[in-house]
Amino acid sequence: MKIIIRLSVITIMMLCSITFQSIAQQNTDEAMLSDLAIPLMEGLVENKEEALLFDSPQGRIINAVASGAIEGKKIYEYYTAVLPSLGWIVEMRKKCDENAELCLSAIRDKESLSLLIDVKSGTSTVTYSLSPK
Repeated sequence: MKIIIRLSVITIMMLCSITFQSIAQQNTDEAMLSDLAIPLMEGLVENKEEALLFDSPQGRIINAVASGAIEGKKIYEYYTAVLPSLGWIVEMRKKCDENAELCLSAIRDKESLSLLIDVKSGTSTVTYSLSPK
């Protein structure tokens, strides 16, 4: 009986550990775009190695990259809906960079935000770029 109780306790401890690690990872992923003050769409995961933050008297320069198995059009629609609620004015007619399938541009205060969405082999990659206007 003692063995069963010990195994049960060990199993519960392992499950709690996995749950806490999962929550910590989610919080880290959500924090990725906190400098931009925009949410990371569910299903996208940040590539932290490509993140860049530079602050100067002229303004901030922030680059971030996230990817996931989500249709590019759904990502585009998500950010087209979300950005205005965060004070961004979305410019719909921006010409896309040759490396992007879809793109979105927005302005807020003295900053310009660009989202380039590239889709390859069922994986979408979003490049977020913030710079002074």
